[in-house]
Amino acid sequence: MTTPQRESLLLPGERPDDRPYVGLSNPISAERTHLRHTLLHSLLDVARQNIHHHEHLALFEINKVYLASEDGPLPDEVRRLTIVISGPRAPEAWHHIGQRASDRTPVDFYDLKGVIAALLSALNITGAAYESAEHPTYYPGRTARLKIDGTSMGLFGEVHPLVREAFDLPEQPVVAAELDLEALLKQVPDSMRVADVPRFPTVTEDLALIVEDKLPADRVLAVILKAGREGSGLLKRAMLFDVFKGEQIGAGKKSLAYRLTYQAERTLTTNEVAKVREAIVRRLSEEVGAVLRG
Repeated sequence: MTTPQRESLLLPGERPDDRPYVGLSNPISAERTHLRHTLLHSLLDVARQNIHHHEHLALFEINKVYLASEDGPLPDEVRRLTIVISGPRAPEAWHHIGQRASDRTPVDFYDLKGVIAALLSALNITGAAYESAEHPTYYPGRTARLKIDGTSMGLFGEVHPLVREAFDLPEQPVVAAELDLEALLKQVPDSMRVADVPRFPTVTEDLALIVEDKLPADRVLAVILKAGREGSGLLKRAMLFDVFKGEQIGAGKKSLAYRLTYQAERTLTTNEVAKVREAIVRRLSEEVGAVLRG
């Protein structure tokens, strides 16, 4: 239970949530007059109560939100998974002396994305895509929408500084996610296919491309995978491992480097791999205007 005013703290500078709230006919207090639309405000309250006593916070909650229904007086009860993380990546300890300084840097958007990716992997959910998004609760440019096979699962990102201040949280990054648990669970497969351990070695090579700065890296990856798997099916994996911008690349451009892994039920020849690579490069040029770097 909450109030619309309390949840409006998640929308700085915006109109309050205009979806109708379900009100209580006999509320127990002035702070609990309506049924909640989100779990995030209560989890940020928990973070505020604990963040001064614990250096690193990693919280989650699975629970219901209550949305007014068009079919009758009872609300739709939708389960959500909400995550809030803040603090340094690693705790201060004697065995961290001399380790990378980044271990003590605050968690950020990519730490949360890693948590979500690990969750999807553990549930054997494939087909995930991350799209840039905007929402007043989150910091511009540090917000994404999770989609599975084109279906939206929810938003995640770094909490906007104005939201952080409204909840009296200290001046350090706070990252959060709120996902539709019912939609997520529908994506969990009933069974999982396990492949034999490969008997033949892989062939790995790197592909560096120059593309328009605004072009999403996932779009390039999708073209690589599609072109590399058509026909021969030799391309097994592709992974982005480097992004570079600078004068050498040119204004409005960026360099994306991908590591490609080929494999077959035989030992691959150089010519076989070269043909697949040529098909990938040709498709990249045609579909996204990519140019080989160097």
